[in-house]
Amino acid sequence: MGDSIPYLADQRAELQGMPDLNLPGGTRVVWMGVSGMGWADAVHHMQLPALFRMPPKVLVVHLGGNDLVRHNLQVCFKHIEDSIEYLHRSFPASIIVWANILPRFKWRAPETENKQIDKKNGNA
Repeated sequence: MGDSIPYLADQRAELQGMPDLNLPGGTRVVWMGVSGMGWADAVHHMQLPALFRMPPKVLVVHLGGNDLVRHNLQVCFKHIEDSIEYLHRSFPASIIVWANILPRFKWRAPETENKQIDKKNGNA
């Protein structure tokens, strides 16, 4: 689940004929990438799967980069905390993996905000 990175990875895996990444044992990969998704969207995107699908063994979450452009750190932390708590309650037997926020060559924000984002990520 995540932003444009898993969305594009899903498209590439499909094009290469490997939607499940050739994982062993009939492992199924369910891609839930939405371009522009942020942590505030995570709960919304997981509510129906939480009700109607078998819980995942592993849930990989790739989110956070879009939040750095939209919110201050306090708001980002609150969205992350609330979302991870929801995922843990919804899927107690699942392993939840949060992929690191990838640094971007160009952030979609005004130049002054780009400097602040680089500082948040330790790139300044």
